[in-house]
Amino acid sequence: MKKKKSIKRVLKKPVKKKIPAILHFEIPVDLYHSKVCFLICKDKEGARKFTEVWFESTCEPFKATAYGTTVFKQGYPTVVWLEHFPKTPSDYGALAHETGHAAFVMLRDLGMGFTDDSEEAFTYLQEYLVTEFLIHRDKLHGKNTRT
Repeated sequence: MKKKKSIKRVLKKPVKKKIPAILHFEIPVDLYHSKVCFLICKDKEGARKFTEVWFESTCEPFKATAYGTTVFKQGYPTVVWLEHFPKTPSDYGALAHETGHAAFVMLRDLGMGFTDDSEEAFTYLQEYLVTEFLIHRDKLHGKNTRT
């Protein structure tokens, strides 16, 4: 039986090609028995390779002009890649945009379409992802902002 590659192995001991160290963290969404993995790095190709190991399959190259992107595969946690932590209003807008995709995919995978009835579930999930992302960012920078 072929041994499954782990994310930690990719970060510590690259397989064949050199894969850069990638800052990553997971945000659990216990209510939906899922999670979102955030990748923060400038190297789009490295982020794509990380995602391929995560999904155990190939994925499309990340868009050359994108500051961030959301990648998903049925049965796996969603991956959100951002070039760096948000600094500008446009960066924060991109964070909201990508977490919107992550929330939509998570609820869709649970069989919940986007309707008037599911609007609150979607917006609360997006709010939770953005809030937890910012708390995690602040924690990495030595700030305790959890309220």
